[in-house]
Amino acid sequence: MIWRALAALAICGGLVGCDDLKPARILSPESYGMVCTSAHVCIDDTTRLDEAVALRAAAVTAIERQFGPFTTPPRVLFCTTDACYAQFANTGTLGINFGTYGAVIAPRGWRDYIVRHELIHHVQNERFGSWRASRLPRWFIEGMAYSLSDDPRRPLPGAGIEDYRARYEAWEAAGNIWTTPPS
Repeated sequence: MIWRALAALAICGGLVGCDDLKPARILSPESYGMVCTSAHVCIDDTTRLDEAVALRAAAVTAIERQFGPFTTPPRVLFCTTDACYAQFANTGTLGINFGTYGAVIAPRGWRDYIVRHELIHHVQNERFGSWRASRLPRWFIEGMAYSLSDDPRRPLPGAGIEDYRARYEAWEAAGNIWTTPPS
């Protein structure tokens, strides 16, 4: 993991500098106002630390029960303001995953199913590899995350997102399992 992080930093620095690449910022969230209380939880407002730790712990427990143990324990950054989240991602989203490097949760994304959703993406990157996961059909990647995170929103907001979940659930109902994704 350390070698991958160093390689990412070297590549990032060689191209344009990490400050210009929001995804690379997850490698040093302290540089962007976050406080990392452990290797696994960072937050911009420590008065909400207990809530963040509890959300991550519950999500990790649920995901490990469903998929088995993580190879790399997931790091989760919790933003309490849009300004914090905008440093890492598009503020129109509730959360974002950066492979096995970690996930960032938006102020409106502090929900158990949102954290589980992002950790499912972590699992996908661990089990399939980041390269292969990025090449799998979007309906599979997002449909699996929405379905298996037990997201209660029906229908899901956003054009086509509910279709991804419905397609994944139909694919699974036909006897397919997530460990053998479609080509």
